Amino acid sequence: MDYELASPGVLCSLSTEELLTKIQEWGLDVTEAEAQRFRDNEVDGDTVDCGLTETMVAYLFQGSFKKQVKFNQFVSRMKESSVTLTLQTVSPEDWQPSTSSTSIRYPTNSEYVQAVKTLVMKYPFLKDREGNGYSTVRRCKEKFDSTRRGQPNKCQRTSQRNVCQERIYYQCQYQKMQPDTMVVSNRMQQTFAWRQKEIADGMPVEDVLKKYPFLGMPTGLCNELGWIQPTTGNVSQRFREGLSCVAAKVIDLTRGKTPLYQLYLDAREEALTDDLPDLDTRAALLFLPYVFKEKLDLFVILGEVHPKTPYPTVQLLHEDWKPVFSRSAPNIVKLDGSEVCRTSCIFEGIISSFCLYFVFNLAYPKHLKNTLIFLQKYIVKIDEGEDRPLPITVTRQINLLY
Repeated sequence: MDYELASPGVLCSLSTEELLTKIQEWGLDVTEAEAQRFRDNEVDGDTVDCGLTETMVAYLFQGSFKKQVKFNQFVSRMKESSVTLTLQTVSPEDWQPSTSSTSIRYPTNSEYVQAVKTLVMKYPFLKDREGNGYSTVRRCKEKFDSTRRGQPNKCQRTSQRNVCQERIYYQCQYQKMQPDTMVVSNRMQQTFAWRQKEIADGMPVEDVLKKYPFLGMPTGLCNELGWIQPTTGNVSQRFREGLSCVAAKVIDLTRGKTPLYQLYLDAREEALTDDLPDLDTRAALLFLPYVFKEKLDLFVILGEVHPKTPYPTVQLLHEDWKPVFSRSAPNIVKLDGSEVCRTSCIFEGIISSFCLYFVFNLAYPKHLKNTLIFLQKYIVKIDEGEDRPLPITVTRQINLLY
């Protein structure tokens, strides 16, 4: 039987700049901002041929239905040229290679894609979730590759093309006032292995946040830590419950060791009775470095001072410490000089900062190591299987807290 296939030659071979040129030659006026979105998200001919969703096209041409429609027409026109694929039934004897054969040519990726697209058009029930047949291609390749090589072919990372499409989706959601957090969480989990590989390979912090903007939100960072360490559960709840058990003793051990203690007492006198438990929890989180004889000013800083360390830092937007004990204490979480996220209270800021050590696979700095180890092992209860005992001075302080 014969099927008409769109030829992949012209569209698939276009780079991003060549694609933009073709679009403009076709009569679609592309602004510089729109062109930059193509470049930022690596939208080339191969990506377009794979199939952009309506949401992706809407992101590329924001605010113009006319341009979105014309772009879809352009893509359809580029795919109009066709070739014929002949599918012929053969017996098992016919396709078995003879001993005299010198080489066997297997289908290329483009041929897989085009063949599956044709079958999907003929039999729509074969459509995958994306609606473009790419997942079907992957499953076919895994099945037949494993057959011909005599061993399983395990997919260990997400394809670059799918990651490009995911990135456009994240950015579309990120621009919404109320992103669909459940859907975004599911998609972030699907690209988790690939994202961790890119970070391990040394992708700069700014590039990671640009590619995965939901890592620039406290919720996204907590979710990422949950996938890295599945036993953590709700990270924020772990912090709250763990600190509530030791808050009173941490505050008592800090008495007289820092000027912040008096500010804490002042804030407590002004607070409502119902707010006292949360105020004590925030105070305990701030006072922990003093318990372990470490420096808070290398972890939490005031005003617009540039951080002294490239490690995760919480930068308070206030010019004094008193508001830090209240519910509202706006701050910026920074890593390696880059702004990662903004939070509304010190509790959320410190949790986000803690998550960054795991998300970016960072070793604890010497100036805060004991505090972070305590948070990891005793508050969040993350055990990485290390048998190395804690220093005696640290163990002694922990014994005073429990």
